[in-house]
Amino acid sequence: MSKILITSIGTGKKEDGGYKTAKYKIDDKLYEESIIAKALYNHVHFDKIFMLGTSRSMWDAVYLAFGGKDENAWLELEGKQDAGGITEGDLSPITALWEEDFKMAGSKTFVVHYGIDDSQLWDNFETYIKIAEYIEDGDKVYLDITHSFRSLSLMSYIMLDLVKSMRQKEFTVEAIFYGMFEYIYEPSNVENITPVVNLKILFEINEWIKAISAFKNYGRAELIAENFNKQFGKKDEKTKYFSRFSENISIANLAAIKAYVDRVKDKLSLFDGTGFPIIKLVSKDLIDFTKRMDKRCLSDFQLEVATWFYENKNYAISYIALTESVVSKICEMEGIGIESESDRKKAKNCLHSKAEYESLEKKYITPNKVRNNVAHQLSDRRDNIISDINNLKNSIDDIKKEFMMLDNKN
Repeated sequence: MSKILITSIGTGKKEDGGYKTAKYKIDDKLYEESIIAKALYNHVHFDKIFMLGTSRSMWDAVYLAFGGKDENAWLELEGKQDAGGITEGDLSPITALWEEDFKMAGSKTFVVHYGIDDSQLWDNFETYIKIAEYIEDGDKVYLDITHSFRSLSLMSYIMLDLVKSMRQKEFTVEAIFYGMFEYIYEPSNVENITPVVNLKILFEINEWIKAISAFKNYGRAELIAENFNKQFGKKDEKTKYFSRFSENISIANLAAIKAYVDRVKDKLSLFDGTGFPIIKLVSKDLIDFTKRMDKRCLSDFQLEVATWFYENKNYAISYIALTESVVSKICEMEGIGIESESDRKKAKNCLHSKAEYESLEKKYITPNKVRNNVAHQLSDRRDNIISDINNLKNSIDDIKKEFMMLDNKN
C-alpha cells in the first residue's frame, strides 16, 4: 500500500534568475516552496510521485526544489527545457533524486503534449492509462491539479475517475489538492498566502451522480448504498435501511420489497431530515419509490413493481412481477391464500377456467410465455426478444385496465 501523488508541472516564470516561491498553507501549516509538489511532500510524505509536464515545463525547478545539487544536471535540464527538447530520459536525475534521497522508489516522470488538438489529447490519454497501470490495490492516491494547463488538470481528474469507475484497481482517493493562487490578490490576504484547498468533494459529488443515475435510469441501488456507507458508516440507521433496499432490489425479491416498503414508510423522515444536500436528492427518490409502492393489495403492488422495473429497463424482472400480479389478483378475488404454491396453483386454475377472467387470461398468456422463458432459460422465444421488450408496456397497461374492471365489478 503506497501513498501516491499524481501532479503536473507548468512552465513558470523566472525572476532574477530563479522561480518565485509561494507560501502554501495546508491544514494551517505553511510551506514556502517554488513548486507545490514539494510543499505537498513536506506535508504528506508520499511513497511515490507521478509527475507530468511538457517539454518546456519547469523541470529544473523540480530538481532544485527537491534538493538537487548536481549543477551540470540542473544546467542540462534548464537548457533542454528552454529549447523545448526535454524527453523522459532527460528527467532521470529527478527520479533518481526521489528514489535515493527521499526513498520514493517507483516514482516516475512523464512528458506530455500541450493538448492543442485531438491527436495530442489522445496521446496524453495513453499516458494516463500508463500511469494507472502503476497504481496497485490498496494504494492511496492524492491528486494535485494546481499547475500546468487546465486541460491537463481536467484530464488528470477525469482519468482518475475513469480508472476508479472501471474498478480494475481497488484504491482510494484521499485528496484533490488545488493551490489557489488567485487568493493572493485578496486585499485581506496581507501575507500573500496561497491556500491549498482539498477539492475531494468534487470527486464525492461525481460518485453520487453516478449512483443516482444508476438508480434513476436502471433501478440499481447498490452504488447509493455504498455511498451511504462511506458517508454515515455501516451502523447508521439510514445506511441500514438503504442497504436492505439495495439488496431486495438487486435480487428482485418481491415479497421482501413489499415488506421493506411497509416497514420504511413510517421512517421517511429519517431520510428527509438529513442536512447533507445530496442525501436530500437521494431521499426524494427513495421517498417517491416508497410512496409509489405503498399499495393495499399485493396484486397492485406487484403491478406497480412491474411498471417500475420496466421504466428502469429491467425487462426480465418486470415480466416476472407482471405475471405474478395476475395470479395474486385472482387469489384476492377468490379469497384464496396468496403465499403458498398450492394456493397460487388454485388461482391459476380459476384464471383458466372461469368465464369472468376470460379477458384477463387473454392478456396473461403472452406475458406468461415470456416469463417462463426468462425463468427457465428456454429458447423458444429467442427470435422475439425485441418484440417482447416493445410489447411489455402494452401488456402492463392492458393488465392494469383488467384489474380496474374487476375491481369495479367487485
